[in-house]
Amino acid sequence: MLALACKNEKDVVLPYKNKNVVPGIEVFLESHLDLVKGKRVGLITNPTGVASNLES
Repeated sequence: MLALACKNEKDVVLPYKNKNVVPGIEVFLESHLDLVKGKRVGLITNPTGVASNLES
């Protein structure tokens, strides 16, 4: 752990190129909508849970 703390910021390589954060609800709706289509579902989230358009 100490070795990681001593690394330069330039040495850190992120495992992904897309640096935009996508809310989980949007990932779910884009990837797994077929799992809930036509079903009655509920979503339990915390007060800070929002989509990218800031709607909760």
